[in-house]
Amino acid sequence: MKLRKIFIGLLVLSAVVLLAACNQTGNGSSDDNHEHTYASEWTTTDLFHWHDSTCGHEDEIKDKNYHEWDNGVVTTEPTTTSSGVKTFTCTVCGKTKTQELPKVEGPAHEHTYSSDWSKDETHHWHAATCEHTTEVSGKAEHNWNDGVVTTEPTYEAAGVKTYTCTDCGQTKEEAVDQLVHEHTYSSDWSKDETHHWHAATCEHSTEVSGKAEHNWNDGVVTTDPTTEADGVKTYTCTDCGQTKEEAVPAIGHEHTFSAEWSKDETHHWHSATCAHTNEVSGKAEHNWNDGVVTTEPTEENTGVKTYTCTDCGQTKEETLDKLEHVHSHSTTWSHDENNHWHECACGDKTDLASHTGGTATTTEKAVCSVCGASYGDLLVVQDITLGFWTNDYSNSDGYTIYIYVWNNNGDAWFKATLTDDNGAFGDYYTVTLTGYTESNLTGFIVVRTTGPDWGKKVQQSADLAYADYLATLARDGKVTYYL
Repeated sequence: MKLRKIFIGLLVLSAVVLLAACNQTGNGSSDDNHEHTYASEWTTTDLFHWHDSTCGHEDEIKDKNYHEWDNGVVTTEPTTTSSGVKTFTCTVCGKTKTQELPKVEGPAHEHTYSSDWSKDETHHWHAATCEHTTEVSGKAEHNWNDGVVTTEPTYEAAGVKTYTCTDCGQTKEEAVDQLVHEHTYSSDWSKDETHHWHAATCEHSTEVSGKAEHNWNDGVVTTDPTTEADGVKTYTCTDCGQTKEEAVPAIGHEHTFSAEWSKDETHHWHSATCAHTNEVSGKAEHNWNDGVVTTEPTEENTGVKTYTCTDCGQTKEETLDKLEHVHSHSTTWSHDENNHWHECACGDKTDLASHTGGTATTTEKAVCSVCGASYGDLLVVQDITLGFWTNDYSNSDGYTIYIYVWNNNGDAWFKATLTDDNGAFGDYYTVTLTGYTESNLTGFIVVRTTGPDWGKKVQQSADLAYADYLATLARDGKVTYYL
């Protein structure tokens, strides 16, 4: 009895633990009294409505039932030309459904149109005011006037010309070309040490007119030289009045110049060795010779041509283009297993052809008659057995038969001797030919050399075809002929 009470107690305790585990919430606390919560909005299909749960128990719903439709309202009246629509509403959830109403019988419909214009970029029309909204009246292309410039063009931007339809008032715009600017210039000269010009007086300050080098007069000595100091000679531009000065050597002074050339990329001269270091003598442009190729161009690299001034020895270099590649094929044949060719160092091939000629043996491949390379397979040979039956006129004893066999070239490769021992009718003889290929055996002749009819040709094949040979061999393993 006591054990039974203990057992019942354990069962009750286990049930409590399992129930607590089932009602655990996400944070580990128990939720013994959970109440489902539901959305206030209806979820609907064509047949039902219900409230979905919002507490996370997605399988829970409430108040699911069929829609309760009202008597419906005509939302689009039927006409003589189009069907109407009647709309029904569920009195519980507000879901709607529609029902098509048939056209009504009545007199022919007369369209009515708006007095206002409807329009797009190209046309205007009067739209229907009846239910036939696709109907239009008086549709036509716009009737444009001559247009009015509504935005004047400037030097910086184009203008706008607006055209108006004289029927419906629709407008369209057209660009008016930007004005072409005509520069204006000052009548006074602007100038620097080498040039003069008239500067622009418009906003395009970088524009100039009449720019040219100064036109110097012969100059006037404005400061006379002395024996101790140089004088000054002033030159004036006859166009703009710009001046420049030049030293007049002191009286009795004679400039001295170096015998060596001074030079740059374009000119050479003799520099002054006296105190007037800005003086030069014999300044001139280089006098270049015809040049010498100092580095020959190749197919891989450019070359160099060097020009020398015949006066001062100054040099300059000119790059020569790489040479175009010209194939130079070797006269020695290159080859692989199947082909031979002549090859250029760049890899280009010419005279490419398959190996040809030569005859293979059982120990050596065929040798190409063009390039001398060995190619193809070794000659595969086998033994061929010929069998002969004696016929009715070869029944004498002691005669000999020679058998000659030909190859493809018509040469006699083999002579076999048969000797009849007993002369019996129908004796069978065999001769084995060693080292022959199947395709080489093309013909034979048998000649009696002793006995009756000495020297008589007994049997000959005009052409022992390869196919005939195979057919016979397939029957009994031997090529058999009757003598």
